[in-house]
Amino acid sequence: MRRGVRLLWLAAACCMTFALSGCWNSRELNNLAIVTGMGIDRMNGTGQYLVSFQVVNSSKLAANLDGGGPGELPIIVYAATENSLFGAMRKASQKISRQLFFSHTQLLVIGEAMARGGIQELFDFFDRSHEFRLNMPVIVSKDTTAQAILRKVTPLEKASASGLNKRLKMTQSVWAHNLTVDVKDIISAQSRAQDMALSGIENTPEKGIMVYDGLAVFREGKMTGWLKGEHAIAILMLKNTIKSTIFQLSCPHSKDKLFVELLSAKSSLQVGMRSGKPAFRIRVKEEGNVSEVHCPVDLNNKATMVKLQREWADRTKAMLEATIRTSMNERTDILGFGEAVSRKYPKAWKRMERDWREAYADVDFDVSVEAYLRNTGMTLKAYIPEASET
Repeated sequence: MRRGVRLLWLAAACCMTFALSGCWNSRELNNLAIVTGMGIDRMNGTGQYLVSFQVVNSSKLAANLDGGGPGELPIIVYAATENSLFGAMRKASQKISRQLFFSHTQLLVIGEAMARGGIQELFDFFDRSHEFRLNMPVIVSKDTTAQAILRKVTPLEKASASGLNKRLKMTQSVWAHNLTVDVKDIISAQSRAQDMALSGIENTPEKGIMVYDGLAVFREGKMTGWLKGEHAIAILMLKNTIKSTIFQLSCPHSKDKLFVELLSAKSSLQVGMRSGKPAFRIRVKEEGNVSEVHCPVDLNNKATMVKLQREWADRTKAMLEATIRTSMNERTDILGFGEAVSRKYPKAWKRMERDWREAYADVDFDVSVEAYLRNTGMTLKAYIPEASET
């Protein structure tokens, strides 16, 4: 009896090994075309998608790394036109002998014309697909097509999509005029019917140089315009995603300027109700260093530093207020005020949700800023002599 049980277990173990042996769904590397970037444009007149795929030219990339001649480009861009994104992916097989592989796709570029026409339907495909990573950043090409962006080879990076991805994160970190938004963020915003902003990129006449410049603003899934400069900085600050940037201040008793490096900023949003209307309080605390001085100023003087801190706080407050008013005038709640109301006052939100855009244009808000200068660099001395004030 005991021997029979052992034989039964042995037979079961042998049967299980058949299920473990081999890789039934394996794909050989030399049969794959690794896609590093994807672009989506709208074809004029037809309404079809023009979908572009930036593919690594692995043989030329390896040759360049080994010190070979320049030869062909390390990337190749294929494109296909179809009524659906999935159809365009399959149709691209007419032009390439390998299977497109999307697990390493690092960037999604949407053409400005496509963005202005609406992107609501695009992300149903990405939400359903098992091939794409949902942490893939999404950007909008400014005054050009997504395909043109993908075709441009960038310096320092063999695959331009990889370089653009790294540059997006770097410029947000040190300059704060752009915002990293990925596919899952957009899917989440669309599920909540929330307005949003995506980073914009544009070509330049310089060889291989593309510049991130401003934010594309979306209302109800359609791009309505661009926010640039201090408006973009304010959005990052209000969303608590800002890390560093530069502010220009006026020198005391001089028409010249000095510059402050922002090191950290924390914002909070509180919502209350006044006469049945939402009222918002925004509180910001920022810290930074004096980074550059173009005037005679005594940075060792406490009164001078207090005055500079006050000016910096006033400057930041004015920037935030102007950005909030612009958002209200455009009836585009990219700052998430409506979401704050829905969390704290769910019953009241049900009454005002349908007409929120009109209500948002008339809400009360109050902004206060605390600014602290923690350091003046390696010296307290200004290199501009006193005589330069006259």
